[in-house]
Amino acid sequence: MTPALSTFLEETPLSPALPGRPVVLIATDGSPTGTLALDRALDAARVLGARLCVLHVLPDPLPSGRPELYDVQLTVLRRGGEAVLNAAKRRLRFVGADFVLRECRGQHVANVILDEAKRLGAISVVLGTHGRPRPYSRTLGSVARAVRDGAWLSVTLVDKTGDVWQDKANSGRALS
Repeated sequence: MTPALSTFLEETPLSPALPGRPVVLIATDGSPTGTLALDRALDAARVLGARLCVLHVLPDPLPSGRPELYDVQLTVLRRGGEAVLNAAKRRLRFVGADFVLRECRGQHVANVILDEAKRLGAISVVLGTHGRPRPYSRTLGSVARAVRDGAWLSVTLVDKTGDVWQDKANSGRALS
């Protein structure tokens, strides 16, 4: 990574979780399913009296064999991630929420989501899954499956119809 990128890649500062106030983390990719998950996360935060944190994780740029393209790919990915968060900000314009953009930096997207949940002291993670039918334990996408399997906290998965699948601390049970 070039030194010029170090300031470009700085992590977005976020205030620490307030004592006694839980955090609901929504990881979104900006897809229609991600937007449904955002709505479900907002509902959960309201019910729990929690702070909402919206996370978008940037994938690593694809290896091209041409190092000069790395910076270009990263810039495009970053702009796309900022667009996802800006759309969430517009949707949540009357709600207090934190917005975070993180990079994979060689990690799986699910690990970045779980690391952020731990950093925030989140009590729940909400994310969309890309509309595969039940039984979901056999058909989840890699990110949803890895978050569910690695979670120590409540995980809520929202499919393309808005149906909710929830695991309580990696129990493996579907609760709708």
